[in-house]
Amino acid sequence: MDKPVAKSPFNRPAKTQTFAHLISPALRGLDGDMDAAIETFVNWRGQSVDIPKTVEKIAKDLGFSARDRRMLAAAAKLAAEPAANPYHGNAHFLEVFYMAALLGNDARRNDRLDNTGLRNLMAAALIHDYRHDGTNNRGQRFRLEREAFEGAQTPLRKAGFTETDLRHIRAFVYTTDVSRDFSDPTAKSAADTVKAYVASGGKAKLWPELRPLKSLRLADTALMLQDADIAASVIDFGLTGQNSALLAKEQGAPCRPQSLHFFFNTICRHQVYSISGFGLIQPLMDRTMKQFGVTPTSEIYVPRVSKPKGQTLC
Repeated sequence: MDKPVAKSPFNRPAKTQTFAHLISPALRGLDGDMDAAIETFVNWRGQSVDIPKTVEKIAKDLGFSARDRRMLAAAAKLAAEPAANPYHGNAHFLEVFYMAALLGNDARRNDRLDNTGLRNLMAAALIHDYRHDGTNNRGQRFRLEREAFEGAQTPLRKAGFTETDLRHIRAFVYTTDVSRDFSDPTAKSAADTVKAYVASGGKAKLWPELRPLKSLRLADTALMLQDADIAASVIDFGLTGQNSALLAKEQGAPCRPQSLHFFFNTICRHQVYSISGFGLIQPLMDRTMKQFGVTPTSEIYVPRVSKPKGQTLC
């Protein structure tokens, strides 16, 4: 196994930090500074981070209206409910939210996402593993994702999310189901299916539960949530190692190098999915894989959203 090129900042001793110290690098990272994003995750580990306060600060920094911030506050309240899973817990909810905000803001700056889409992506990130039971989908497609959305939809609806918003949020959440027949290299996860749809310019078939993603922009937004879901496990050597240990603890299994290689080789297939993820996360993922002795594939899919005849980007 290769040693890291540089010592990860994750190895620094944890110390209690003020909210201002915790949020400062996070705000820098929102503009695509991935070193600041890694610093954010490092700072948040081992800290009791106020999720509603952090969500409010980030939403305000991104220029959301008071109404949108109140809507996101409802999702933040759900994400702040105590979740004791070693991996699928409150820290994971906040990290996925943050990375979704970072990727979504990149897409918004490049005219691939509007404010409503970014708000819905951030809400989906906050509730994507709501009340996770610490297991897997047990062979039932979308089992955990369905339970997360169904548990969160009533509070979100009361907060002002429309039925259209909720259909999109549900499809975003469903896209994070990575389960498939791992013995079959041709089998597709939900995100694989959405990626194939985007790559085909909207010609490939979507699973019925994912049909709200018919717009290519919505499909790419869903892929951003999938990228955000794994980001903290791929962008830094130290964070990757700790997340692997946390997931093993949650599953009651020993933490072995084979598990980490399975994650990169079989679950991630060596790459991210969205346009923003490809630009911001993929280089760091390549570095981390090299540090762990994982050989990246030579055929990396480069995601693009083009406007084929008869297809909408909105």
